[in-house]
Amino acid sequence: MVGGVTEELDLADIGGFAQATLSFALPQRGPIPNDWENADGLYCVRCGGKRRMSIVRLRWTGNSSQGRADFWADEACPGLFAMTCVQCQLRHTVLVHSGPDGPEIAIFSPERGGFSTPNTPENVRYYLDQAHRAESVGAPSAAVAMYRSAVEMLLFEQGYEEGMLNKKIEALEADPNPRPWRGQIDPDYLDVLKKLGNAAIHPNDGDVERQKALDRSLLIEVRATFEELLETIYERPAKAAARKQKLSEAVESITQP
Repeated sequence: MVGGVTEELDLADIGGFAQATLSFALPQRGPIPNDWENADGLYCVRCGGKRRMSIVRLRWTGNSSQGRADFWADEACPGLFAMTCVQCQLRHTVLVHSGPDGPEIAIFSPERGGFSTPNTPENVRYYLDQAHRAESVGAPSAAVAMYRSAVEMLLFEQGYEEGMLNKKIEALEADPNPRPWRGQIDPDYLDVLKKLGNAAIHPNDGDVERQKALDRSLLIEVRATFEELLETIYERPAKAAARKQKLSEAVESITQP
């Protein structure tokens, strides 16, 4: 810990959550010391980005395992926690439980939103919320499928309404008068997200082991891709319009007789 803040960890991952809490003797009910805050550790659906979180133990079944990396598997399941965003005070419920492959973490938010931005349309936001919820309970294949649906809804919302996703992407690429953002993004992004989503829902010759490629590290990259898409398509134009409006109002106020 440096200056009362831990190194950046992924609190939505069982490994990151365990690493964050190993510094404390956890059996006692009550808050982890107030100087514990994680730097950008969990996505807050209200804030629309990663935020520092404070942690409170609600229920704990194990003995003190301070300093032991294996305490989750040996003693600590189930465990119930609350993580509260230090910026907006939204409280997330956290369940650590025994999964088929070992200890897992599930995170539940009291508000809808998932991963989105302030100007993301509601119909696109819906599928991003579904992806976030699936990811939060350890269903990465389902999350990737919902990200694919979010891409399709995004293109629909932008005016490419005919056919399935592949046809919508083709229409975007062939459009003689495209939206300005088309030249600002890598066209392969949309195609790759489509292929990942297809892989998540298709039988793939009956080999479900291939689904292991759709893991948490991949979801982080998918989210980063969507960050760029939403910023380019919705946020930059909104910011530019707001800035232009302020400049125009200033001109009017100066030039009025």
